[in-house]
Amino acid sequence: MKIMEVESIDSTNDYLLAHLHDLPSHTILRADYQTRGHGRRDHKWDSQSGENLLFSILIKDKIKPYEVSMVALYSIMEMMKHHGIQAYVKFPNDLYVNDDKICGILTQTIYEGTIQGIVIGIGLNVHDHDHMAMDQLVDEKLDVHDVMMEILNIFFKSLTINFSIIIDAINQRSYLKGKIIDYKDYGPVSFLSIDEDGYVFMKTKRGLYKYPVNEIQIGKVASN
Repeated sequence: MKIMEVESIDSTNDYLLAHLHDLPSHTILRADYQTRGHGRRDHKWDSQSGENLLFSILIKDKIKPYEVSMVALYSIMEMMKHHGIQAYVKFPNDLYVNDDKICGILTQTIYEGTIQGIVIGIGLNVHDHDHMAMDQLVDEKLDVHDVMMEILNIFFKSLTINFSIIIDAINQRSYLKGKIIDYKDYGPVSFLSIDEDGYVFMKTKRGLYKYPVNEIQIGKVASN
């Protein structure tokens, strides 16, 4: 594992993608501040310098991007669980605590005929004063570097275990479980579970459907 830490950069994901062929697999890049931090569908990610955990992981192993994403979400949930925080997955790429977003991930893949590399970017609120953050939930002093190392230790161990264990844990901690929301043209939908192939099963008035998790777009969900 190669770890790089910088004060400021445009985007940790963009840097690793640009230097894909120059860096070894399991390269980690953390920044105190990102000038062009972004999430899924180019949503902007703002964070004050040194306030939150902003880092990316380069993976060149033979593994599916979807599996990397789920392992990352699982690893962050497990890290927070060790600190007494129960986080839940809001498909496809967010973690929520008490109905507020605390973490988002962005998975990007480089194809050159075949997959050349996967970059997983993680933005976790640790000391954020304007949004839900870890330090609001614990009675201990948190260091962003130490939190990152906790996540990485779980992440790389979790890449070696049966993927079904990861999926089972995520289904148990699904933020959408038990909620009924209006979704696109399906009308009221209950999201039941996610499978190992990246599909979410939905129950609607017209029956059961499965939908690619990466295509799901869900805004604010009202508490039931």
